[in-house]
Amino acid sequence: MKKIVIMVLSLLVLVGCDGPPMSIEAQIKKTTPEISIIGAPDKKIKSERGSYEWAGSAAMVDFAGPEGFLNSQTLVQVKPTDKLLLKIPTKVKSVSLDDITLEVSPKSGKTLEKAAYKKLESGKWEVRLALEPGQYMYTLKTKYRKNMDELYFVEYIFGVEIKND
Repeated sequence: MKKIVIMVLSLLVLVGCDGPPMSIEAQIKKTTPEISIIGAPDKKIKSERGSYEWAGSAAMVDFAGPEGFLNSQTLVQVKPTDKLLLKIPTKVKSVSLDDITLEVSPKSGKTLEKAAYKKLESGKWEVRLALEPGQYMYTLKTKYRKNMDELYFVEYIFGVEIKND
């Protein structure tokens, strides 16, 4: 019995309070948002991970702008009145979601503008779409914080095609 207790305690010391070790790639993957259309949750919108800085690891991704990105995607078609639901994990290991920003750019434009969104509850945001028909690229920037000095970020890019009924 004493050996079992010692083994369990040793395992807890090795693993730590935060659970088993997780690679940086696995941690970043856990930040991937779920994007769907409110009222049609089976219509999922796929995102691509862009630049990130996480636990001392960093990568900068340069997409070819809205036109290049949107031409390489199979876009989900939505109506101007549809709204998107973003579900973003709020905790990964000991890192907590601190803030998000969302920018939108039409296929023809290179300038990013702030997208209209509002927080519904912890980890969920509602996004209002552009009202004009066309293809749009969205850039979601998530910021996570471990403590006052450690800020992590991961960027996700996704696109939609807005069509009138």
